[in-house]
Amino acid sequence: MRLIYIIVLLFTAVQVYADYITRINEEGEIIGGPKEFSSGHYDGTRSRGIVSENGYIYLGKGLRDLYCFDSDLNLVNEIEIWPYYFDYCVNSNASEIIYFKLHGDDKRVITCDMFLHEIDNYPISIEPDCITVDEYDGAIWLSVPYWSPHSGLYKYSRSGTVIFSLLDNEGYVQLTKVNYDGRFWATYSYSYDAKLRLHDREGLLEQETDIDGFLLSWHDICIDPSDNSCWFGGSYKLMKFDTLGTKVVDLMVGVDDISLNESDGSLWVVYYYHPDGYVRRYDRNGNEILEIEWGECTYAVAADSSDNTAVIFSGTYWGTIEPSSVGKIKALFR
Repeated sequence: MRLIYIIVLLFTAVQVYADYITRINEEGEIIGGPKEFSSGHYDGTRSRGIVSENGYIYLGKGLRDLYCFDSDLNLVNEIEIWPYYFDYCVNSNASEIIYFKLHGDDKRVITCDMFLHEIDNYPISIEPDCITVDEYDGAIWLSVPYWSPHSGLYKYSRSGTVIFSLLDNEGYVQLTKVNYDGRFWATYSYSYDAKLRLHDREGLLEQETDIDGFLLSWHDICIDPSDNSCWFGGSYKLMKFDTLGTKVVDLMVGVDDISLNESDGSLWVVYYYHPDGYVRRYDRNGNEILEIEWGECTYAVAADSSDNTAVIFSGTYWGTIEPSSVGKIKALFR
């Protein structure tokens, strides 16, 4: 009995979870990190990374924390939002981070500076699931899922006034970044059926196409600003649609997070399927440029368009959590 207890203690001591941030170049070579920034628990669900135009890197990790890093991958600030539910976006024009948080009757939108210091906040009466910003006028779009009586799309001014709303009481809505002309794509899930829609700045529908509803259980979408086309990554599919709703890329590939390099139109994709995680890069036409077997728990990616690099967020249960042991950590990435 004592031997079994000792074995359990040893196993627990070895299996320490830690998160790392790493920068790679367009050839897949590690040029920064890996640097540990968190330890203790894994929660990669709905994680999303963004590199802003000023070079700062942001990570919304799971449903728990919001992080800010500088361009050298040093942790600048962290906001622990749990047990609140949240989502965030970046307004690069104003160097602002905007997020909402929900917990019971406490529902509000919060604006921070680039270092995640709060500037302003205002209460909201709805319970959104996703947020995005129109950088042209600083207004934000909030989507409310179908299980709420207020389901639909809402546009708020910077001061918190509802500009207008588009109610849709049947679907689950996921938003993407608003393009430079104010148009944005959104996914709508209706049970096993789903639609991908293109809206103008006023929310009016311009285009609609059908997609497999099963893909929406785990997905992300982003816009290619060169032609307003939309990349869709969901579960086991990576697709791209033009503004007419025509599918121009259709690949069978696992997806956890995607991020677009706006300078050359290439797309970074990360996918974790135990025991291996992958990082892939595709050109604008969907041709695979790069594939890296990364290791455990690869859950988010942020493309840096300023130098064609990518920032990878990943974790492991088996590596050292000592930042000085860079060689051991690199070995995990094979």
